[in-house]
Amino acid sequence: MHKVHDLSHYRDSEASIRKSDVAGALRYLGGAAHRDAITDVVKSKFGGRFSKLEVQAAVDAYLLQDRQGQFRQVFGPQSYRWALAN
Repeated sequence: MHKVHDLSHYRDSEASIRKSDVAGALRYLGGAAHRDAITDVVKSKFGGRFSKLEVQAAVDAYLLQDRQGQFRQVFGPQSYRWALAN
């Protein structure tokens, strides 16, 4: 089961990780990728501003709290491979 993370502290910062960053990483990676690859691309965008764990928490939260259906788990609910739904 995936743990849902609170993103409120990410949104308060000018240099925050946004859902569009996650979508952009997936587009960069060809539309589908493992969660770790998505995290690495997002982390590289922000340099050293966030730790890998902070980026992973934000990526997980956006992927798992996607209420608009922008992301999907390719191999089912226990999978770490994600794709753009469109």
